[in-house]
Amino acid sequence: MSFSEEAVTFNNLFVERMDTQDGQVKTAQAGQAYVRSFLREHSFSRKILPPESVTRADLTRSTRHDTLIKIVDFEHPSTAAAVNFRSAGRERYLQGTRYAVPFFKVESDLFVKNEAELLAYEYPITKVIEENSIKDIMFVEDSTFISASAGAVSTSGKFIASSDTSVSRTNDQRRLRRLARSACD
Repeated sequence: MSFSEEAVTFNNLFVERMDTQDGQVKTAQAGQAYVRSFLREHSFSRKILPPESVTRADLTRSTRHDTLIKIVDFEHPSTAAAVNFRSAGRERYLQGTRYAVPFFKVESDLFVKNEAELLAYEYPITKVIEENSIKDIMFVEDSTFISASAGAVSTSGKFIASSDTSVSRTNDQRRLRRLARSACD
């Protein structure tokens, strides 16, 4: 069986399965499972910073927009000092720092084809669209991660370690991208 015959067979089976409600549900579940496992295997941002589950109890309303956020406390820096037996370490007023973690979703386009058009393709169009959509989602996740990482470095006023003392913020962003890419290897 040639590639085009296999593709026509795949498209025909897909159309037949989509004729029933049960077939649509099973196809959607299989597609979601495939997308989830593929993203876990290929997206580098998920390897560097694994996703965490968040429940409604963890969230609060934002004062800036109509969505939910999670408030995260930063660990407070501490210091120590060597003192003699008559003195004590210095006293400091502790003030916590917090950050509001916003949430967003990443979606691919919604592709629409009727059955007659689907049967006209000589390659497995649904599979190609699914694979390309996954790559598009991974690109958005990873580029968002790189931008957030570069923003964190920039906001901190620090630079990524380098032997070159004239490192610019643009070079920091390039290094972050290289580091992220190497994390996949």
